Amino acid sequence: SRRRHTRCISVTGVQTCALPILMFFVVVLVLRGDQAAGQPMITYLAAGVAVMSFAASLIVPQVMAGPVRQSIAAGSAPSGASLPEEIGDVGRLGALYQTRVILAGALLDGAAFFNTIAYLLEGQVLSLLVTIALILAILSQFPTASRVENWVVNQREIIEQVRSQDR
Repeated sequence: SRRRHTRCISVTGVQTCALPILMFFVVVLVLRGDQAAGQPMITYLAAGVAVMSFAASLIVPQVMAGPVRQSIAAGSAPSGASLPEEIGDVGRLGALYQTRVILAGALLDGAAFFNTIAYLLEGQVLSLLVTIALILAILSQFPTASRVENWVVNQREIIEQVRSQDR
């Protein structure tokens, strides 16, 4: 079951973010050729967006996890959750992990598409390098059984600390 859940996280999280940008990236490389453009304003803007998106991909999923972890510690289902009661804390944490991966991937994916389009329009190598870095960042989040398990164990420890403080 753990392996199946990890596979589900990887398919819906990382692959749905990485595959479209990889395909678009290849198409742009083929279409673009070696044409050079004028002032690379879009390239600089896209690179700035990439930096902000990378920072957001590190911060936003962590911030989002806090209230969900609190509701799990309180014994209630997270707001908007449609998970069956019998899945318990581990199932809820697995769903939270998946949501975090998708959210981080989506933030990086948008910036990667923007940089790929900047390359298509302006032909600057910087845009290619930023796109490659963002794709690698998305792929680095590929969930493995040990990564998911370690994260869930860590979150369960935090939840137990919260529960012991509330007693």
